[in-house]
Amino acid sequence: LFAIQYYCAAMQDPNPAYWDEKFATDYFGGFTAPPAMLQSWTVPLPWHPHGAPGLNSISIMVPLPGDRPINVSNDIEYFRPLYVGDIVSYFDQLMDVSEEKTTRVGTGHFITSVGEYRNQNDQLIARSTNILFRYRAHDA
Repeated sequence: LFAIQYYCAAMQDPNPAYWDEKFATDYFGGFTAPPAMLQSWTVPLPWHPHGAPGLNSISIMVPLPGDRPINVSNDIEYFRPLYVGDIVSYFDQLMDVSEEKTTRVGTGHFITSVGEYRNQNDQLIARSTNILFRYRAHDA
């Protein structure tokens, strides 16, 4: 709950679903996390004193040339609230890889993936469709 309230304080989000236990219980059955926090529960820390874990995104693991990523779009569809105490799992699936394209930033491929966020009961919380451009920079 602290992480949720800390996030809401930073965003100045006064929604009682994140602050008032009676309200949250009456309307949602308990405290929930803001939808915008969903990805923060499954993305590894960018730094750790013993070394940060690498990103495990399918878009990074596809064996293609290019080591520079730009996220083009991310659309998330929500199906149910994420409750305090839920255990979240994430599964990422490769959906499409474009033919090689050349853009202003470099030459590479657009990679589309769909990820599903599920709780400990295997209930679908949200589905994320992400498009990333992985490229080689133009020579300077």
